[in-house]
Amino acid sequence: MESIDLEQTLADPKGHSPSKSKKESPSKKVIVAVHGIGDQFNFATIQTVAYRFFRFFGSPAGVPLGSFHASRVGSTGAFLFQGKEYPEEFCRIGFDEVYWASIPREPEKEGHTIEEAKKWATTIVERLNSRNETGRSGLNNKDYEKVRSVLDEMINTLAVLERLCLIAKKAGVFEFDLKTILTAYLGDVQIVTEFADYREKILAQFYAVMKKVSNDCDEIHIVAHSEGTVVAFLGLLTAMCKYHDARAEWSWIEKVRGLLTIGSPIDKHVILWPELWKQFERETCSKPFLPNPPIEWRNFYDFGDPIGFEVESGREWMETKTSHLNTAFNFDPEKHDRGFYRYPFPGKAHNDYWDDEELFGHFIRTVVDEKPKPTGKKPPNYAEPPGNRFWPPSRLIVKTVPYLLVGLLLFVAVYVLYKATGTAFNREEGSSVIFRHVAGLASLLGGVTLMARIPRLTNLKFGVPVGTLAFASLTAIYYFLIPHHEPDNRFSNFAGLIFNWAGVVLPFNLDSLIGLAIVVVLLVYSLNHIVPKWGLKTLLIPGFVVVIGMIVYGSTGSATTQAHGPLWPLLLALAAFLYLWWLAALIFDLVFVWHLFIQNSQAMENLRDMTGKRTVRERRRRKATARVPAT
Repeated sequence: MESIDLEQTLADPKGHSPSKSKKESPSKKVIVAVHGIGDQFNFATIQTVAYRFFRFFGSPAGVPLGSFHASRVGSTGAFLFQGKEYPEEFCRIGFDEVYWASIPREPEKEGHTIEEAKKWATTIVERLNSRNETGRSGLNNKDYEKVRSVLDEMINTLAVLERLCLIAKKAGVFEFDLKTILTAYLGDVQIVTEFADYREKILAQFYAVMKKVSNDCDEIHIVAHSEGTVVAFLGLLTAMCKYHDARAEWSWIEKVRGLLTIGSPIDKHVILWPELWKQFERETCSKPFLPNPPIEWRNFYDFGDPIGFEVESGREWMETKTSHLNTAFNFDPEKHDRGFYRYPFPGKAHNDYWDDEELFGHFIRTVVDEKPKPTGKKPPNYAEPPGNRFWPPSRLIVKTVPYLLVGLLLFVAVYVLYKATGTAFNREEGSSVIFRHVAGLASLLGGVTLMARIPRLTNLKFGVPVGTLAFASLTAIYYFLIPHHEPDNRFSNFAGLIFNWAGVVLPFNLDSLIGLAIVVVLLVYSLNHIVPKWGLKTLLIPGFVVVIGMIVYGSTGSATTQAHGPLWPLLLALAAFLYLWWLAALIFDLVFVWHLFIQNSQAMENLRDMTGKRTVRERRRRKATARVPAT
């Protein structure tokens, strides 16, 4: 297959004589794709978009990537596909893409231009602090220090999970490159937002493609993903504002009819980088070109996507700062800005839009204005926007599984250490006793972890009640499994020895080990306030000291030294216990932050609160839904 001159083919799609009247010629539409983050392949994005059109028209998708590398001819660079193997409609629909991945690739690979991820994330926190309107967020400097340390922990967690995903890939279980989501996304965002010279090169690439494809078509429809949505939005606004100064250069904006944004971070960019949008405000863009009819804009995002959100702040910015651009887009907040639960794997959801036939079918049917080819069965109804794929019970299961993984890691951590101590000190116990002890101690360890971490990840007003409830529930499991069966167990005896030494009498006949766990949590709270930079160390250090004390106490038999085997396996078990506990805490932090702040859009609401960018509609919605407090 070869690339086809759009002008020639549109004039004579079936080999007949050219049409003498423009009314007799077929509609001419070009679909332009703008890719998102990462090390993209040239033409891979538009190939994927073409596949969705193939499926929409009921044809097998069969356009190899190499087909797009044929030499371009004619006045337009758009590709057309003709022949019996392609849908008839493809004779009047062209495809092209804005490929900009090569521009940020060099500074990212060179490594001495863009800022390291953790350091750059810290600068964003500092900017939020400086833009916090008179303490609107209720955060002080120590709170921002806590936010910085939590961000560091999140990045560390993703790095660890990326290594675990590599193991899963080698085992053939699944493949998911978390490093791309972190490094590539943050790197590309830096290039687009912080480096004006590279940003201009990217936008120049966008302008060149748009001008080229507009030479011989009636309509242009843009499909943009991830950071590519920011590129497309900046490019469209620039064309509108510069149109009257150089009409020949920007006339392509007249033909833009549709815009599809998927997994879009436009809202974050409007909030965090207001300087990017100053050029489009009324003072600097007083007489913009307003497309007529307005550009039909559709935005879709999955609640499991950490990057894509609704474009609430973008609409508010246009309503307040650029009201003269209000009629440029037909973008109803209720009908056209839609979130859903459609993709099963959080994070990976950011790329799953490309395989969603219903999503693209809705855009093709309602915006591009094409009809699916009739088949023997009832054709799909793409008139309605895509909705949730998962029933609430299924979503509950998906949300619960990561916490079960955290519990499993804690169980394995305790089991490894428990078996090592039993072997080292010649302790023989039945399998049922071992399981009961390990499950009980793992529950108590989980209670301590949750009670220590939840207030750190939220705030005391919300975190203490929730953490206390989690601690009480898990310690109840511990009490039922161990003290209830063994009131004079060796674990409680160890803690009781400490309280006796300190001259403390526990009230209400409280189990000594539960009392010691409460002391550890209170110590963690104090350390978090004094040294927030320590992060998880405030939990792991005191907790590990208690574990060492329990092992030493158990090795002495409370009175006389017992014979023991080699201790080096015990040292390895201690290292494994500490690593697994650390990993479980990191994963809990990541999952908890994900569910609370990403899937519930709490992060974006907090950003809007902190920067004073909350709309009236959002304030009413927030009061009605009574969301959790801001971090």
